[in-house]
Amino acid sequence: MIVQGEDLGARTIAQRLGWEKLTPVQQWMLDSVLGLEPAAEGELQPVRKTQAREQRRQDALTRHAGWLAQQRDEQDELRAELWLAADVSRRLRAIAARGLSPEQVLAQLAEHARINDRGMMTVEPFLPG
Repeated sequence: MIVQGEDLGARTIAQRLGWEKLTPVQQWMLDSVLGLEPAAEGELQPVRKTQAREQRRQDALTRHAGWLAQQRDEQDELRAELWLAADVSRRLRAIAARGLSPEQVLAQLAEHARINDRGMMTVEPFLPG
C-alpha cells in the first residue's frame, strides 16, 4: 500500500528486518500499536526498488495519462467531412486547374452554401472566379 508516496509494505518489512537497529521505544510502538514483531530468521527478504525503476514507472504513468487525455480530446472533437458527387468533384478540379487553389474554390463554395428547410446543405449554381 502506498500512502503519500511511501510504500508502507516495504517500510514494514524494513522495520521487521532491522528490528535490532530500532530503539526500545520504537520497538515497543511497533509491537504494541501496530502488532509488528521482529522477522524470524530467513522469514523475509528485503524488497528493493531502484530509483531508476521507480522513475520509469512514473514516466509510464505520465505517458498513459497524457494518452488518455488525448483520446478524450479527440472524441470530443467535431468532425465534418465534405462528400462530393463525382461530377461535382471533377468540375471543382477543372476550375482549380484554371488558377484557383482548391482552398479558394472551397471557400467560395462555402460562401454560397445554404441550409434548406429539411436541414440539408445545398449550393446554388455559381461560377467560381
